[in-house]
Parts: sequence; structure tokens; C-alpha cells
Amino acid sequence: MKNEILCKKLKVMQYIENGMFGGPMRKKFDFKYNNDNMSIIIEQDGTRNIVLDSSRTIAMTSIYDCYTSLETMLMLFDGRFYSIEEAKFLDGNKEIVDSDLFNNRLNCYISKDYCKYGFLKLISFNDVLNNDLLVEWRKLTEEMDIAYKAFLYSMSDNKMTSDINFAFLVELAEPFVEIVKEETCFCKSLSPSERNTTLKMCIDSLITIYGADIFESEMKTNFNEFLDKAVGSRVRIMHIKKDKKDYFNGFECVKYSTKFALLYRKILFNLLGINNHIYDKNLKEAVDKINNWKEAYI
Repeated sequence: MKNEILCKKLKVMQYIENGMFGGPMRKKFDFKYNNDNMSIIIEQDGTRNIVLDSSRTIAMTSIYDCYTSLETMLMLFDGRFYSIEEAKFLDGNKEIVDSDLFNNRLNCYISKDYCKYGFLKLISFNDVLNNDLLVEWRKLTEEMDIAYKAFLYSMSDNKMTSDINFAFLVELAEPFVEIVKEETCFCKSLSPSERNTTLKMCIDSLITIYGADIFESEMKTNFNEFLDKAVGSRVRIMHIKKDKKDYFNGFECVKYSTKFALLYRKILFNLLGINNHIYDKNLKEAVDKINNWKEAYI
């Protein structure tokens, strides 16, 4: 078995293609990672610099795992991942030359182009991020297991066409109902693994409980038709054209992929105990912009 490479610190610099981070902004807090004490510093002004400093020398994979939890937490706030300009593992002041962890990252950490709009940022990390929230985030993503990774892949530059990508986002309504049912008093009558609970029922419940502000225009027109088209878009990749149901076109799939992503992010905010007043205004502005999208924009 290959020996673990040890280190004490990780420094990461992120940047925005054709843009800059706002700032100046700085957040520092201590984080209990397994049995180790970790100091986390995030500084933002043009670029975003993240430093994780362990109280003792630990495995490089461990400090990377901690960074990944932090990065996905930031992605939940921002709606996207950012490009990495530089990543350094350090033992004291000595850099450890072993960049495989960042060079071989999974594709789910590269966001789709339509996830990169600035208006999709809902929360500033400076307002909510702390040790307790990051601890809860790690617990929640662990409980969601592969369903959370599927959510990340659905928002990543996965090279799938918009209709296939949207189909997977729609399907995620079922595991999201399961986590909501487990963690809250909602969705108790639904059992996605059983025949008496349909995908349509799951989407309907999640939107009704959490997404009325996101899908307000759809609910005011013909909500049942919208739900049927969402389900039809999912069914389309599971069956041949015989008895084909109605479904969304490519532009609509992009538009509603963005809305479903907002819905799932809002659910995760709620499960983490983040007050909706922190992001309500930003969410409304994001929904307004999506509603006014023209096909030429995408």
C-alpha cells in the first residue's frame, strides 16, 4: 500500500474567467476536522484565496477532503465552482510537489457555462459560513451520498446535451423528497421507492413546499402541464418514441435546469437552517432574470 504523503497546510487561489471577485472580504474560523483542529481563512479581493492550516501534520488526502467540503459549501452559495489558478500543499514553509489531487479532479467540479451567471450567487460566505455550518454540511452531503454527487454532475460541464442533463435533474426530485422526509415534517405521505408515489408527485411537493417563488409564473399559468412536461422530459430518455409524452425543448431544458438547481439549493439551505431572509432578494432577482431569458442568450 502506498504511503500517505503528509502535509500541514493547503493554499488555493481561485479566479473568475473574464471577471473578478468582489471584496475586500475576509473570513477566518477554526474547524474541527475528525480529531484535528483546522484553521480556515478565505480572503477575497479580485481573486479568492483559501488557506487550510492543520494544527499538526496530517495526510494530504485528509486536508484535501476538508477543502472539498469547503469548496462545495461555497458552491452552494455561489451556484458554481471557480477555476483554480494555483494550489499548494505545504509542510511548514516547504512546498510538497504532488499535484495529482488537483490535476485529476472529477469533472463535477467544473461548472456549466449557464451556471456561471453572477446573478445565480445567492449568499455571501462572509454572512453565514462558520464551523457549525460546515460540520452540518459534511453530515448532510454524507447522508445524501451519491444523490448529492449526481446533483453536482448535473450542474457540471459534463458534455451531455441539455435534454439529457435536465432529465437527470428532474429525477433528483425523488432523492430530495427522501432527504426532506427524513429531516423535516414535510413529504411524510410520499415514498419514492414505492408504486404509489410518482415522480410527478415528488416534483409537485418540492415546488409547492419550497419553490413557489421560483416557479411562480409556472404555477400561475398551467402548473399541471408544466409538471407533465417535466416528467415527460425524464421519461423520454428511458423509453423509445412509442407512446411519447410531451416534453421541453432544448432552450426550455436549459431554463428549467437552472430553476431546478435553484430549487435544490434552496432546499439544502433550508435543511442547513439558513434563514431565507438572507437570500430572498437575490433569489427573486435570479428568477426574474431567468424568466426574461431569450433563446438567443443561451
